Amino acid sequence: MTEATEIRNQISEAAVNFEEHYECTLREIRELKTLMNELERSLNEKNDNKTADNVSRLEGVTEELDILIDSTILRSEKQWEKFHELENASKPIAQKLDELNDLRNICERTEALAKDLLCFSLGRFRKSDR
Repeated sequence: MTEATEIRNQISEAAVNFEEHYECTLREIRELKTLMNELERSLNEKNDNKTADNVSRLEGVTEELDILIDSTILRSEKQWEKFHELENASKPIAQKLDELNDLRNICERTEALAKDLLCFSLGRFRKSDR
């Protein structure tokens, strides 16, 4: 296997892995946000029999979301590190690998998601601070 083929394989493997993580994160966010909305709606209905339980569940779901946000931010950073590592590895081959553009796009999407999640988290923090 040539060096170019090996690097292409590494890039393709990273792209698949990054894309899987991205899609999984989106699914988890949807699930957590749906559950949060249901719990908040229930709390707004002021069903006193379930209020304490729902508050506790909402706090747990919020904590799960915070953990997901933190891991997404860290994953974005690690993805960029891997991207730059593969980009540098492809330079001696003297080829511009199209696969790198795909990998860059996935890194950019993950970074944008991490930024959006961080803004959402900070907005929640500011709202609860009032």
